Amino acid sequence: MVRSMEFINAQFKNFKKELSAVVAENKKLKEENECLRQQCTENAQHIKDLAAKLTPCDQYSRRYNLEIKGVAETDSENVLQLVQRVCAVLKEPVLPSDIDACYRVPTRGTEKNIIVQFKSRQQRDRVLEKARKKRIAFGSLHPTGEQGESTNTDGGTGGGVPIYINEHLCHSIKRLLGMAIARKRERFVWTRNGKIFARKHERSALQHILTVADLSKIA
Repeated sequence: MVRSMEFINAQFKNFKKELSAVVAENKKLKEENECLRQQCTENAQHIKDLAAKLTPCDQYSRRYNLEIKGVAETDSENVLQLVQRVCAVLKEPVLPSDIDACYRVPTRGTEKNIIVQFKSRQQRDRVLEKARKKRIAFGSLHPTGEQGESTNTDGGTGGGVPIYINEHLCHSIKRLLGMAIARKRERFVWTRNGKIFARKHERSALQHILTVADLSKIA
């Protein structure tokens, strides 16, 4: 009986020792996990802060640019000439020397948009302002017989696919703009100088949308 009790006591002591080791290890793991969680939180905030700083820089680098959507692509096209035609229809003619670069860029759709970089910010703004006031379509770019479209006879509107001319937004701002438009009609959401503005309704206060959290202001 005595030996049995001694054996049980020895086993119990070993169990307590092992349990203490497990408890200590578990405590250590919890502390390490909390430390890692805190580091993740700090890293996430750091990344968010960096993105907030980089986005304006990214957009600033596009301040001379416009993005043109709706101009059909052909194998033998001259993108510069297409841009000149668009500007001519808008009554804001440009010379090749006015443009630094123009090229197609891939999009989610089948049609590649055109990016045009002007040498003058003022000229870019004039083209954009006229594009906002005057709707044009692909048919207005070509005389009779070209591209199967008719000569423009309606002051610039033309026929066929509409052409949209907008500021060349960086990815993060363009994504945020899409989210804002999804919540409100385009009538209440627009961009100006690479910044997103919106109203909840026609008579509500103007809101500057900087982050996803700001979308709650127009919900």
